[in-house]
Amino acid sequence: METYTKEDLTDQAIAALKGKMAYMRIEALEVAVRITDARRRFGHVDVLVQPADGSGEQWVEKHRVKVAN
Repeated sequence: METYTKEDLTDQAIAALKGKMAYMRIEALEVAVRITDARRRFGHVDVLVQPADGSGEQWVEKHRVKVAN
């Protein structure tokens, strides 16, 4: 389980994730996704992701995605 510092959990840090491109590992695949929303849930950060190509969306814990530079 990923742990976060107080700096990681600020409202500004969480809001800054919105609109960013990221990569998410799904078994042997690494899929490009866009973060469309973010929230704090019981000390965890969740992000709502959509695939860069395709359809659908899903809430996942932030540690499951790598934000692209």
